[in-house]
Parts: sequence; C-alpha cells; structure tokens
Amino acid sequence: MRTDCFYRRSALLAMVVSLVTFGLPGSHWALAGCKDAAAPGVNWSGCFKDRKVLSGHNMEGANLSRSILTGSDFGQTNLANATLDGADLTHVSFRNAKLGGANLSKSFGMRVTMEGAQLEGGILEKAEFFRVNLRGANLKNASAQKAQLARADLSGAQLIGTDLRYANIARASFKDAKLEGVKFAGAYMYLARFEGVDLSSVEGLEQAQLNLSCGDDKTKLPGGLERPTSWPCSFQGSQTE
Repeated sequence: MRTDCFYRRSALLAMVVSLVTFGLPGSHWALAGCKDAAAPGVNWSGCFKDRKVLSGHNMEGANLSRSILTGSDFGQTNLANATLDGADLTHVSFRNAKLGGANLSKSFGMRVTMEGAQLEGGILEKAEFFRVNLRGANLKNASAQKAQLARADLSGAQLIGTDLRYANIARASFKDAKLEGVKFAGAYMYLARFEGVDLSSVEGLEQAQLNLSCGDDKTKLPGGLERPTSWPCSFQGSQTE
C-alpha cells in the first residue's frame, strides 16, 4: 500500500512539473521553440532569452510574446511585424532595430534603448517603459494609447501621426521631435518638455494639459491655446537622466 501510494504521488508530482515546464498539450508553451536559433518567424513565446547577443539577426515576424528578454541586445535586428506583447524588456537594446508593425502592447521594462529604431505603425498600447531611450526613433503612425512613458527621451524622434491618447508622458523630452498630427487627447503631460517644439498641428491638446507641461517662447501652439504663464519652467538637473 505504501509503495503504491508513493508511486501515485511521484507520478502526480511529475505530471505537475511537466505541466508547469512545458504547458498543456497544444498550448503555446508546448509549441514554443525556445531552443530554436534566431530566424524569421521563430517562436520564442514565453521563453527565457535574457542577456543574449542577437544584434543584426533577421527575426522578422518572430513570436516573443511574454518572453523574458532582460539585458539582451537586438541592435540592428530585423523584428518587423514581430510579436512582443507582454515581454519583459528591462535593459534591452533595440538600437537601430527594425520594429515596423511590431506588437509591443503591454510589454514593460526600465531603461529600454530604442534609439534610432524604426517603429512605424508599431503597437505600444499599454506598454510600460520607464526612462526609455527613443532618441531619433521613427514612430510614425504608431499607436501608444495608454502607454506609460514617464521620463522618456524622445529627442529628435519622428512622431508624425502617433497616437498618444491617455498616455503618461510626464517629464518626457520632445526636444527637436516632429509632432505633426500627434493625438494628445487625455495624455498626462506633467513637466513634459516641449521647448522649441512645433505643436501647432497636434490633435486633442487642451489648455489644462499644456499648463502642466514645459515650453518656451519658441514653442508653437495650436489655435485657441495660450502660452502658460509658468513657461519657461525652471529645473534643477536633467529630467530624463
């Protein structure tokens, strides 16, 4: 009896470990090719790929949904139309990477580097990036609704037609950024930096939002909005360091 009970408990434990490790048969966990080499369409969903050097690879259309990519280097990698929703991107580098049409919704991480990245038409809805580096990135027609982009550095970024409705862009820097047609309705702009920036063609911007932000006498405003009396803001140190 004791022997039978022992074997039953061992079999049950093995089954639980198998389900936790590999997932249910037919699930995306079971189908993920975590040991497959980087290639177009590779399925690394739910995989641990931290601290990998993957710069310059062609991973177009890859599935990295909910994967752990902390500290990895995707510099100049082709990730066009890839799926990275829910991925942990802490300290990941996408410098000069191709991410056009990629889905990064609900992805998250601190100090993600996307400097010079091509993100045209990308989806960053509800992404949570703190101190993300987007200097010179191309976010034309990207959707970042409800994204958390506090202290983001968007200096020189192309944001033409970008959807930032209800996004948190507190203390973000937009120095020399192109903002034609950007949707700002409901965005939280506390101390967002717009000095010298042309806001004349943005959509959905209201006076209350503008009053929270920072600009100067060179900032161009949409019709009907007034330059806040608090401009220019006084700072001690950099807002994006």
